[in-house]
Amino acid sequence: MIKKNYKITTSVAILLWSLSAILLSNLKTPPIEGLIITTTFAAIFIAIKITIQNNWQKVLNNKKSIILSGVFLSINNLAYYLSFNYISPTLIDIICWLWPAILIVSHSLIYKKPLNTTTKVSVILSTLAILVINPIKTTSLDIYSFLGIILAFSATASWCLYSLIAKKHNYIPAEFTVISISLSLPILIILHCIFETSIMPNMQDWQILLILSAGPASLAFCCWDYSLKKGPINSITISSCCIPIFSIMILILFDQATFSINLIISIILLLVSNFLVLKSKKI
Repeated sequence: MIKKNYKITTSVAILLWSLSAILLSNLKTPPIEGLIITTTFAAIFIAIKITIQNNWQKVLNNKKSIILSGVFLSINNLAYYLSFNYISPTLIDIICWLWPAILIVSHSLIYKKPLNTTTKVSVILSTLAILVINPIKTTSLDIYSFLGIILAFSATASWCLYSLIAKKHNYIPAEFTVISISLSLPILIILHCIFETSIMPNMQDWQILLILSAGPASLAFCCWDYSLKKGPINSITISSCCIPIFSIMILILFDQATFSINLIISIILLLVSNFLVLKSKKI
């Protein structure tokens, strides 16, 4: 039953995060302001759920792990959004989507579980799929670009550290992850005050923000956290590489992106990658 559950929750998380791009592309609210609103609503939704279930004592019992997760998620938010001031979004996506490969290798080294050849090939193919969908463009490397690259890698590393914590502390309820994310609100508010001008959301923006709050910002994180804790980290992590591919396919469906041969190549690479990792015995 647990095996089926983690597959369902992984699929739900991937689907919800894949919808983020189309939703955000129609959002007029500044990005950090939007993230503050969605994080706040998501925290409220989860707080109500915890209150109804009378689980606040569990939060207090696991506050160290929750705070530690919150620290890494805060660093992830801070580094990710600051990196956009120094390097292109494409380069940021390439660096940040190296996290599946980094996480699998890190987990293997930390827990001394050597990866077999099939899993290694699967990791390489999934990474190539991300590189194909976001081809690297030559750019001059100055001090600001170097800073942007460091920030992007910091975002990637902090997300991997959070994932390792979630896997280790698999007894902590998944919804507590959203509470951890809410700890990043002070940093987001500071970033918003520095880099953005507040814009009152219109009715369409509020609808999008509420959907993001209920889905990608809360339910998706709960599902993903559950999957990490209950399922095999290799197959779950590699399957997440489908998110940027699905996002682009949805954007194409709504005429907000153009079809390219790179998309077909990426899909093929991901299909082969996921097939290999699912067939791997040391998963």
